[in-house]
Amino acid sequence: MTDSNGQFRADLRDLLDKALHSGNLRTWSGGLLTASGRVLDDRFKDDAIAALEQYLITNSGLPDDEISDRLLNAFAAEVYRVCCDEDQSLRVSYNGVMWLMEAWRYLAQVNLADDDPRVVLPVCAAIGTGVHAVAFQGVAEGARILMHLASSALRRVRDVIPRGFQQMLAENWPPTIHELQRYAHIGDAWQYAAAVLAVAEPLLLADRAKALDALDLHHAILSAWRRMPPALRRTESGQYLRRVLPGAIGVLLAAERRSGFAAAQTWLAWGDAEITRVVRESVASPPLAGYEEAAFIRQSFGNGRS
Repeated sequence: MTDSNGQFRADLRDLLDKALHSGNLRTWSGGLLTASGRVLDDRFKDDAIAALEQYLITNSGLPDDEISDRLLNAFAAEVYRVCCDEDQSLRVSYNGVMWLMEAWRYLAQVNLADDDPRVVLPVCAAIGTGVHAVAFQGVAEGARILMHLASSALRRVRDVIPRGFQQMLAENWPPTIHELQRYAHIGDAWQYAAAVLAVAEPLLLADRAKALDALDLHHAILSAWRRMPPALRRTESGQYLRRVLPGAIGVLLAAERRSGFAAAQTWLAWGDAEITRVVRESVASPPLAGYEEAAFIRQSFGNGRS
């Protein structure tokens, strides 16, 4: 298997360019509308598209390992190169990339095994969607697509959604955090989880103003979870949100200690036993565990009581 990021980029540059210039790309990506939804019709898939897919599948690392991070980084870099290439027609740099990502996104709704190598294709679609949104400043549309993918039945697709958002946040924070905050009010548990994980990146929170934006986002999502009926908290999506919240809050508290722990006191004062446990878990590991604010939380809410 290729293990050089440079080699991945060289290979993908040629394969991606050929696929994006395919005369059948638009027809194939549109799929067929069936009683069970839209599906791809591979009768329209030509050799150039098939070669790109086979390369990604072969070098994915699946089923024996995690998807190759080097492969995903190389794919993102090459998609960005195409999108920003002023010598490319918009049919290729804008429409072609959008059509290719659209086709692979259909696979996110297919009942594939989690270690099926074809899972790399919808994963690349999520990565590519974030890159496309960055290159063309299409934050609202990129957020809409990524939030739709956040409820995919495929775990690896769900796991990569925050990465797509992080590309957008790093390049254009204000409109992207605005979209995440909007989904904190209109979204579901899968989307709440995608939002908190998207901002759980220390490099993004080095700027205090951004850390405070992330704090507002967490407050809105915890408020929504507080209002969520117990039956919804017990669903798969509700349990997933419960699992990711402590780690995400911990990253936030480490980035913004003063305002973060003040917000944590507010969340504890709500008297919701599950939120109390989430906050306690968020400060249970170093370095937060050594903070005097964390000691106060342990002493005052030691049994997870409301």
